[in-house]
Amino acid sequence: IGKIVGRLRTNKDAKVASRSGELVKRWKDQILAGKKGPTPTAKTPTPVSRQSPSSTSSSLGSSASSTSSSSPMGVRSIEADKVKFPGLGDRIRDKCVDLLYKALAVDATADGSVILDRAIRIEQAVWVAHLRVSGEKYRAKMRSFSIKLKGSANPSLRHRIVDGDLEVERFCSMSDAEMKSEEQKRKDKEVYDENLFKAQGAAPKTAETDMFQCGKCKQRKCTYYQMQTRSADEPMTTFVTCVVCDHRWKVSRFLWMDE
Repeated sequence: IGKIVGRLRTNKDAKVASRSGELVKRWKDQILAGKKGPTPTAKTPTPVSRQSPSSTSSSLGSSASSTSSSSPMGVRSIEADKVKFPGLGDRIRDKCVDLLYKALAVDATADGSVILDRAIRIEQAVWVAHLRVSGEKYRAKMRSFSIKLKGSANPSLRHRIVDGDLEVERFCSMSDAEMKSEEQKRKDKEVYDENLFKAQGAAPKTAETDMFQCGKCKQRKCTYYQMQTRSADEPMTTFVTCVVCDHRWKVSRFLWMDE
């Protein structure tokens, strides 16, 4: 508003220029008065209610209980579940068992002893496969298993192990592709089929002919296709493949060149 009315202060009509100046000044005064705001008044102090110690402790207890009930369940571990685990005599192996336990226990309702049994058996199988040495390769395998088991992409993997539907020995021998969920396998197949279709669409079209004789097996059962490999005014290059022995060669300017 100030910019628009302010332009009128330079108007040729003196009355218009004078009135616009007064209007702008009045508008600025109102803006400044609004920024200052009303004078604050003294607040009447609120009386403090006195509570007995028993009522105070009761309210604290109810507050704590509501907080704990609203918070999510903590991460399950061997220590948190108070499962008896005497250890394997190797600090690294014990940590790996606990790592597997935490991964298998994600959203699980099974008893801790069942989960511990699965974790120990997986660790034992990997330890034996790595010549009973808890080295870097062993630790890398343990980390890999932990990530795959606790991941949200394939919860059925850990559920099947804990429930006994998937044997530990079978799990330890599975490839990365086999460990994927059915949904992920379906998506991978769709991507593979799409890429295969694109590759086939981009490939040159071949035709069968008996015009060429294979220099290797002397047969005349061949397929061929042509491509422009040089400048546009040059003849196309013919690529020939023998159907019998899969021998390949090129024909250009009636010259035969084996690949």
